[in-house]
Amino acid sequence: MELVGAFSTSFWTRQFVSSPTRIPFGSRQSISCTDPNCFICFPASPKRPAGWRLLVYQEVKSLDAPATVTPGAGKNCENPCGAVPYTPKTATEREVMDAYKSLEEAAMGGKAREWSEIAADEIALVSSNSDRTFDKPTRAAAIAKATLGGVAPTKLLSARLFDFTGAVVMTSQHQSDRGGLIQITRLWVKRDGRWQETLSYQTAVTAPRSSY
Repeated sequence: MELVGAFSTSFWTRQFVSSPTRIPFGSRQSISCTDPNCFICFPASPKRPAGWRLLVYQEVKSLDAPATVTPGAGKNCENPCGAVPYTPKTATEREVMDAYKSLEEAAMGGKAREWSEIAADEIALVSSNSDRTFDKPTRAAAIAKATLGGVAPTKLLSARLFDFTGAVVMTSQHQSDRGGLIQITRLWVKRDGRWQETLSYQTAVTAPRSSY
């Protein structure tokens, strides 16, 4: 098994009810996703010519109640809406990063129509700063009303992009205007000549508790 760009990996011995779905994004690739009943995780496994390769396994624990605050990038949103600390290495990376910045600018500016053009119809957005799983209609409505429900663009600290020809997995680290760190995994798919985000899993990073 090849593990690439993982933030955290967990192995569970207990059983849980899950609803697997598969999202095709190329002639020889697909994404297999599982949404367990007790927590949310993102196992992305694109099929390559040499077989299946495990890319990431990121768990997200949602809030138990609606968010009372929404960590963000500040009023100006210079990062990530404008300049970001990442230099694309290829034309594909440049296109994905441009789509990412446009997506965040649209979300920050309340531009639901522009955001919807970059978000795939099947997009799923999950964050440990929110109590909800957003699909496209609910997220677009929240952006239009500027009620982001705990999920807003945050300052990009670093990123890694993995190109699978027609699909890109983006892992990134962020910091909110409140100082909290966030690990995000996104899946981008190229359709009709443009890049769209299909998944966004966001995990708030907390310091480990002392055992003393």
